[in-house]
Amino acid sequence: MNLLLDNIVFNQQKAGGISLLWSEIIKYILEHNIKCLFVEYEGNQVNVYRQTLDLNNLILKKFKYNKILSLLPRINNNYLNARYVCLSSDYNITISKKVQNVVVVHDIINELYEKRVFIRWFKKYYKKRAVSYADAVICVSENTRKDLMTLYPDIEKNKVYVVHNCVSDDYKVLDKVKTDNTLFQNTPYVIFIGRRKGYKNFNTVVDALQIYKNINFVIIGSGKLSLKETINLNKKIGEKRYIHYIGIDNKKLNILYNNAYSLIYPSEYEGFGIPIIEAQSAGCPVITSNKSSLPEVGGSGCIYIDNITPESIYSALKKLEDIYFRDQLIEAGLINSKKFTPEKTANEYINICRLVWNNQYNS
Repeated sequence: MNLLLDNIVFNQQKAGGISLLWSEIIKYILEHNIKCLFVEYEGNQVNVYRQTLDLNNLILKKFKYNKILSLLPRINNNYLNARYVCLSSDYNITISKKVQNVVVVHDIINELYEKRVFIRWFKKYYKKRAVSYADAVICVSENTRKDLMTLYPDIEKNKVYVVHNCVSDDYKVLDKVKTDNTLFQNTPYVIFIGRRKGYKNFNTVVDALQIYKNINFVIIGSGKLSLKETINLNKKIGEKRYIHYIGIDNKKLNILYNNAYSLIYPSEYEGFGIPIIEAQSAGCPVITSNKSSLPEVGGSGCIYIDNITPESIYSALKKLEDIYFRDQLIEAGLINSKKFTPEKTANEYINICRLVWNNQYNS
């Protein structure tokens, strides 16, 4: 089997769950000596996971990166001297008789929450074109598969597969003696990670911490805090009770999880929710919403909230004061997280690619 991987996700994220997943798949391919070439885009070394990969002799073509133009098909017969299965990290497809396409659907967030009309239309058109043209579609959760089939009912059901995302081996329980817990002078803190848009309920967490006063706040990722966010944080919880990190590596994030009182992940919608299993792997209790894919991913190792309000988050934090309950939740999370290994996820991806490869010769 000849694989062709489009690595555009490394230009779309400096860090983040999808680019982490993609790097783990590439590591698996390299370790198992699977024949593979890569399509890349200038500037992708800003991604922390791409920096760890040596692909210098495996690049088929490197293009200039543009947020819109790079989404258009670039590879054609002029670049290819054999048959390939193309696996794209976004919704890029390769239009060639020499190529079968496998597309990964991570979520339908743009269809649900994008307020800019043109961007929402373009993303929807772009995704529908890709999944309709693809020979196989991988969804990262059963919930995402259900949502995809509801939005695009004309897609052939038998070509849509579910492969759960994985958690990096970097996330694990550490010897407490070896962890750096000097943050906030060793006082407890909770973590919020990822984007802070409306459906993520960031401001609701801030309001909850205004009520639950004896804990600090670690905010991770998604660019600098806006002036409005900073004013709100300073007003409601005080500038000494929070800290913001951008683009930290797995080792540092694992230490933060290990020492945290809890991860609060109150999103209204996720295609998967990788931070949940990162935190569980590190022995960090998780508070999350009982919506979309999150119960599917978190299993019995989370506190689930039906209605995300400051009061419901406060109540969940209070539950964790019970040491027995907390220990039981941590243990359930550790057991659950073992289902999401890089080896398992990458192997399932490659098996689907092999199925597509074999079908092209049997048809």
